[in-house]
Amino acid sequence: MSLNPKEQAIYDSNLHFLSQLHEDVQWAAYQWHHACYQRGLRFRISETRRAQGRQEELYKIGRRGIDGERPVTWTRDSFHTRGLAVDLYPINCTHQDIADVAGVYNITHPFPSADPPHYEFDRVKAPTPIPLPKFFPRTLGSLRMLLTRRLRRARSEIAQARIQKRLDELE
Repeated sequence: MSLNPKEQAIYDSNLHFLSQLHEDVQWAAYQWHHACYQRGLRFRISETRRAQGRQEELYKIGRRGIDGERPVTWTRDSFHTRGLAVDLYPINCTHQDIADVAGVYNITHPFPSADPPHYEFDRVKAPTPIPLPKFFPRTLGSLRMLLTRRLRRARSEIAQARIQKRLDELE
């Protein structure tokens, strides 16, 4: 895949935004992004995870009594605050083209008319882990070290439990 400098800058920006998603769905986000780009579908991500304070500010828009101002969000409890949503804008394709690829990874486009840029990751399931063999000659110690490092860096309880289970299997 060859990109001109402007496309490369957008691609890199998209990857930065995807890295802000919840760690349990990042695998699907990266694969979806890559699959779209492989098909020539270009888009720009404008937002992924947002702080609750920003969500509250967005919620106020359209509810402040300013003439002509319309709401930009319908909820204070957004998937964006949990790192499970993306807002994006197509460059050379349609939202439907992007949504078709998203469906492969259980990424949904729930409000195509009301909120076209919004995609959600709440239905994405973690990939099935490859079972560990019972015996690792010469590599068991390094695998234990790697898993211990990942356990310390894991942010969600789900990820911590999954890594701890793998460590327990090594015992």
